Amino acid sequence: MRRALVAVGAAATGLALVSGCGAGDYCAAVEADLDTLSGFGAERTTEAYTTYADTLRTIGAVAPDDVADDYADLESVTRAVLDAQSAVGVPLEQMTDQAAVAPLTSEQLADLDAAYQAFNDTADQREAIVASVVDECGVTLS
Repeated sequence: MRRALVAVGAAATGLALVSGCGAGDYCAAVEADLDTLSGFGAERTTEAYTTYADTLRTIGAVAPDDVADDYADLESVTRAVLDAQSAVGVPLEQMTDQAAVAPLTSEQLADLDAAYQAFNDTADQREAIVASVVDECGVTLS
């Protein structure tokens, strides 16, 4: 389980952005949520992941057609992690607490692992989003 949680964080950090962008609704949305995008996945809390999902939805709503589905996919798997955490009654930030995790059943752990794996399997979507932001908005990536 710990390995899965670490992998969630490692995958999430692939969206780190460090500078603003140009004109247009898409770039304006990116710029408005730049701090959230820059820290995507760095804070592993239920509140932070909710903010990440909301940000992906907001930007995805004005994203170019060729990347809109990538935003939707990443939002969906982020919300799936939140839903899995909610279903087992353990906030994301408590997943490193053995006392909180110990009572979970094998089935609950498997459900969490499936949600984490789906999140981690979004490398293509994350790369497409990063490339789109660079191409459309001129954002410098770290």
